[in-house]
Amino acid sequence: MTYGVRRNVWVLIASWALFGIARALTQPFVADYIKQLGAPDWSIGLAYSLAYLFSLILLIPGGSIADYYGRYRIVVSLTWVMAFSYLLRGLAPSWEFFITVQILTMSIASTYMPALRSLYADSLPVDKRAAGFIISSIVPSLASLPMPIIAGLLYHEYGLQGYRMTYLIAFIIAMIVSSLRQVFLRETLRERVIHLPLKMVLLNSYREALKVARKFSSESKLVILFRALLSFASGLTMPYLMIYAIYDIGLSHVEWGIAQTLSSGFMIIGGLALSFFIDKIPRRYSLLAMSSLAGLLIFLFTISNSVLSIISVALFLGLVTQINGIISAYATDVANIQLRGRFFAILLFASFLSTSFASALTTLLFSLSHSLPFFTSVITYLMISLIVLLVK
Repeated sequence: MTYGVRRNVWVLIASWALFGIARALTQPFVADYIKQLGAPDWSIGLAYSLAYLFSLILLIPGGSIADYYGRYRIVVSLTWVMAFSYLLRGLAPSWEFFITVQILTMSIASTYMPALRSLYADSLPVDKRAAGFIISSIVPSLASLPMPIIAGLLYHEYGLQGYRMTYLIAFIIAMIVSSLRQVFLRETLRERVIHLPLKMVLLNSYREALKVARKFSSESKLVILFRALLSFASGLTMPYLMIYAIYDIGLSHVEWGIAQTLSSGFMIIGGLALSFFIDKIPRRYSLLAMSSLAGLLIFLFTISNSVLSIISVALFLGLVTQINGIISAYATDVANIQLRGRFFAILLFASFLSTSFASALTTLLFSLSHSLPFFTSVITYLMISLIVLLVK
C-alpha cells in the first residue's frame, strides 16, 4: 500500500471530523427547523421519504462512475456542491424551499457516497477494516461532541435565527473540507475495467448493476438484506425522534442537544473498546447483539421519563453508528475491489429504499399515535435479531 493511499485514510478521517462538526450543528435539529419554518407534522416524514426516494435515482450511476472513472474526481467535485447546500439551507425563506434543497442535497450525496466509501475501504489494511470503519465514526463524533448543545443554546437564545446561524457556520467548515479533499486525496483505483464515455456509463448503470448483482455471492446478498432491514428499523424512528422527544416527552432543545452529545460520547467509548477486538468476532454475532440492544433502547425511550429518555436515545443513536460500521466492514469483506463501488451503490440503494418506505409509513403511524412508529421499530429490530440468528 503506497504512502498516498495510506494518507487517504487520515485525510478522510480529518475531513469527516470537520463535516462531523457541521452535521452535529445542523442534523439533530432538522425536523424542528422545518417545523419552525411553518411545516405541518405530516410534511416532516414525507420530506425524509422523498429525500431517500430521489437519492435512489443517482446511487447506482454513482457506483458505476466510481468503478469506471475512479473515486477521486466524483468525491472532490461533489464535496464542493455539498458545501454550498449548507448556505442555501441556512438562507431558506420557507419550509418548501428547505425541503427541496434537502432532497437535492441527499441526491447529490448519494451520487458520491459509493465512491467515498470505496475510496476509504480501498485504503484500509485488510485486517483493520471493522476497526477502521468504527474509528472513522469515532473521530468525527469526538470533534463534534459539544456542537449539539451549542446549537440548542443558539436556538434557545435566537430562535429560528439560531438555526440559520448553525448552517452558515457549517457552510464555512464544508468549504475547508472541500479544499482539503481536493489537495490531499489520491486515487485508489489504478486500473479501470474498461474505458467508456460517461453518457454510456450513466445509461447502462442500472442494467450493469443487475448484471453485477448476479455475480454476488449468497453472503453478499445476505449483507444487502441485513442492511435493508436495519435501515427500515431506524427509518421508522428518525423522522419524528426529535419531535417526539421535545413535544411529547417534554425535553427542551438544550436537553435534546445534551442527548446528542451523550450519544457521541457513548459511541466514542464503545467504539474505542470495540476497535480492539471487533474484527475477531464474526460479523453476525456483532449484528445480533447490536440489533437486539437497539430494540431495547427504543422501547425504553418510548416509555420513559425525561432522564431515562435522554440516556436511552443517546445510547441508541450511538449504537446505530456502530451498526453501520459493522455492516460496512461486512460489505468490504465480501465485495471484490473491482466491483466494490457498484456493490456499495446497491447496498446503499437497498438501504435508501427501505428508509424511504419506512419514513412514509412512519408518517401514517405518527398520525395515528405518536408512539406507534417507535413500538413498530422495536418489533422490527427483534425480527432482525431472529433472522440473523436463524438464516444461514
